[in-house]
Amino acid sequence: MDNTSFQDHHRTDFVQGQLFYEIDQTPGGFARWLLSALVAERIAFGDAITNVQSVLARRAEMKATREKRQQIVAHFRVFAASAGVEHLDQLQSSHLQDFYWSAVRRRGNEMHPPSTSTASNRQSLLRAAIDVLVEMGLSDNADIVGTSIKRDVGQRTRPATDEELNLIRAFAEPGLGFSYRSTIVALRLAGGSAADLAVVRAEDVDLTKTAVAFADRTNSLDPWSVKQLEAIVSETAPGSLLCAPRVTSVENAAHVITVQTGKVLADAGLNHTPGLAARSIELGAAKLRFGDDVIAAARFLGNNSLDATAAALAIDWQR
Repeated sequence: MDNTSFQDHHRTDFVQGQLFYEIDQTPGGFARWLLSALVAERIAFGDAITNVQSVLARRAEMKATREKRQQIVAHFRVFAASAGVEHLDQLQSSHLQDFYWSAVRRRGNEMHPPSTSTASNRQSLLRAAIDVLVEMGLSDNADIVGTSIKRDVGQRTRPATDEELNLIRAFAEPGLGFSYRSTIVALRLAGGSAADLAVVRAEDVDLTKTAVAFADRTNSLDPWSVKQLEAIVSETAPGSLLCAPRVTSVENAAHVITVQTGKVLADAGLNHTPGLAARSIELGAAKLRFGDDVIAAARFLGNNSLDATAAALAIDWQR
């Protein structure tokens, strides 16, 4: 390509939508695209987001966080495009605000308003994408993200009731294909926290004795939990993790287990129930098994503090 045709090809009134087909994701290809973007009159929104995702994919962060961020950015791309955003200069703060507070689809295809935590998470994850646009020189409006959404002041996590635990059992599996959700619920009903479950292996579950050995204690399994664990324990090789077998670190495994538990609560329609969280499952199991016996409940939950156990189970044990 001679000088004249090169200049003509990159003239400043060039609409960047045509550059999409020339993008490649090698460092050199990305650099050429960025140069073209900077001299173009208008930047295609979709092209900009594609390259933002490429930059974010190379950032060093936890795999689960990176995957969630990419998912949110991809959703926002579709959301903004459906609102008529074709070029980057059309993007307004209102588009981001509408996305933060857009409804979420739950089991049965029903739409529900997002929680404040969901809106805050969306904003936090999307903020990095806007920062990349600013860093690339494609936008000068970092404030478009808006004021940080403050999460609700959380109530103390309470034990799940017997009725709530029955709903959790009923919605443990999503209904399509296999997941580890019922395994997670079964072990939480046995008093295990996310950190406990992150290191449970096949040989830690004794179906004959209907018990599971956590790192610091052994707890009995209820009949429903035994049934959920039978197949996976028999099919899992000794030494293999039960709840998050494809996750390499304990920290990441505990995060995955908490996320999966949250999905069960959402499918059961309990995700907006005051005081109910992932840990409510083992707290509820402890309360139902031991009532006001704080010592037995603390042993079951692996708690060293009787005061903390009593507070978690709303027991006035020193009265």
